[in-house]
Amino acid sequence: MSTNTDMRPGKGAHSGKKVNYRKSRGRKRRILLCVLIAIFVVVVAAFTGFLVVKAMGRASLVKKAEIHVPSLISDVSLETGAEEEGVVYRNGKKYRYNQSLITVLCMGIDSREENLEAGEMGSGGQSDANFLLVIDEANHRLSVIAIPRDTMTDIDLYDMHGQYFDTVPAQLALQYAYGDGGELSCELMEKAVSNLMYGLPIHAYVSINMNAIPVLNDAVGGVTVEALEDISKPGLSVKKGKSVTLTGEQARTYVRTRNTEENYSAVSRLQRQKQYLLAFISKAFSAVREDLTLPLSMFHMITDYMVTDISASEVTYLATAAIGCSFTGDSFYTLPGEQRLGDYYEEFYMDEDALYDLILEVFYIEETDLE
Repeated sequence: MSTNTDMRPGKGAHSGKKVNYRKSRGRKRRILLCVLIAIFVVVVAAFTGFLVVKAMGRASLVKKAEIHVPSLISDVSLETGAEEEGVVYRNGKKYRYNQSLITVLCMGIDSREENLEAGEMGSGGQSDANFLLVIDEANHRLSVIAIPRDTMTDIDLYDMHGQYFDTVPAQLALQYAYGDGGELSCELMEKAVSNLMYGLPIHAYVSINMNAIPVLNDAVGGVTVEALEDISKPGLSVKKGKSVTLTGEQARTYVRTRNTEENYSAVSRLQRQKQYLLAFISKAFSAVREDLTLPLSMFHMITDYMVTDISASEVTYLATAAIGCSFTGDSFYTLPGEQRLGDYYEEFYMDEDALYDLILEVFYIEETDLE
């Protein structure tokens, strides 16, 4: 009897292994696909969560500003007699307030205390460095306006018990001192700066003790500047025009040093502060692009040196919005005016017309020429 059975050794076993191999390879592909899908879902969720936090941060900041637009007065009268909110006319042109802006008042406090916290009235030091940070995310532009500490403006006076008793013209830096060194001081400064700039909306504030400068400076790897003047202090000796990479206490010395025996020393110090801040922002932007968690880390590093109404979600928005903006020396302004010697101290008087034009340049959008 004959049969067609193929009796060659190994054929049946080989076919089984081949089938199992194909099944195994199929399972691996499915597992890999599941892993990739899971990773994709996690990334999308994380990114969505980031966008949500960022959006929440902006929404929160917008709600904080009680004022919606500055109270600039047009130099022409509308024939209809009706004025449109946020619109002004200047030199034959029409300007509309840029509603996409977020403004943050940044204050550097010269205080003997190591940390900033609320205390007795008048014990919080003075606001020696004042900068208004302006973020225009829609047009990808970051601007900074330096406000001299000696700017003469109306400030509110409070007694030792925290009771208001008068409003008088005085140096802006003193307004902080008439608070508690905490939230009240910041709120008083925010009000004073807003009034100084025609009721400009300010969305948030942060006051930082000068002791925080070394921490922030080193967090971005040090800041390099070309010395604007000779400085000879413990830990820092540099000649004018020489390049120096400031580390630790050197940074604080560079921005804080002032010879009070020389007239207009506050002006030269402000120039150094502007120079340092410009270099710091540039360095920080580079560092943040490498590590997006750095802003929040720095925020926590200086908690004990800082008073602010900015939340973690708002920090996320501000940091990501800022690094998406362009920033150069042309975007760094100084309140226009003149430094003078008063009866006892130096006083800075702003140029009203020049300030008006500065506000139009930074905070408004030119729409059309008037015919």
